[in-house]
Amino acid sequence: MPTRDEIEEISESRCINPAIDLNIFPTMVTETFWTSSDNTLRSKLACSYYSFKGTLSCLDPKESEHPFLLVIEKDPPSTLLY
Repeated sequence: MPTRDEIEEISESRCINPAIDLNIFPTMVTETFWTSSDNTLRSKLACSYYSFKGTLSCLDPKESEHPFLLVIEKDPPSTLLY
């Protein structure tokens, strides 16, 4: 699962409903997704990402049911020289 920082990297502030580039994530739905980050002050809370506007919150009880994203980073494409 992506961390809070990683989910911010794939968010697209110019997009709404969902706030993710659909050219990269064509099947993205509007939903609250878990991140792998915890609330640093309250051990029973964790961080989630609401894909409608791309907002993050670290106030979700860990018992809540949310889907999650599995995101892998591929090697950057090689640069072609002409």
